[in-house]
Amino acid sequence: MARHNRSKASLMAGSLLIFGLVGFIVISAIISGSIERLTPTQSYTVRFNLQQGTGGLTEGASVLMGGQPVGRVTKINFALNEGVPEGVDVGVRVRSSHTLYRDAMFVLERPLVGLGASLNIVDAGTAQAGVLEPGSIVIANLALPAFLTAAGFGAEQVEQLKDTLANTADIVERADVITSRL
Repeated sequence: MARHNRSKASLMAGSLLIFGLVGFIVISAIISGSIERLTPTQSYTVRFNLQQGTGGLTEGASVLMGGQPVGRVTKINFALNEGVPEGVDVGVRVRSSHTLYRDAMFVLERPLVGLGASLNIVDAGTAQAGVLEPGSIVIANLALPAFLTAAGFGAEQVEQLKDTLANTADIVERADVITSRL
């Protein structure tokens, strides 16, 4: 009878040890991102001009679509033209389940305070433009701060503001001419 209880206790201890090891391996895989690496992805290059830059963006940073994670930044290099930097190329991997088109819009989003920029796909594009082939280069845009976009300030308002500033400069120039005549 004592032998039966001892084998039952050994079986329970062994089962607990095996479940503990399996749990440890699963948790380690989740934390290290190994499971994410098993997901099929497509590679693209997002090009930023030198004026925009990629400040705060690092390898391993998140690639988001509508604010939800869909990939990672894999590398950051200068885009060279005959040895002269003309931009910054950011290599990204995006889950294959998300179809992107040639007119997709990638933006660099920087937090108002602190570090840790990310790439956000704010528009996956349209089917009429055609599918973005893996390895393609996409020209990036700089995102407006989140508080402005939440207030409805977008690309159209940026253009209106540019027009207003140009018109204001023209008005000031005309006023200078008139005042100099007087």
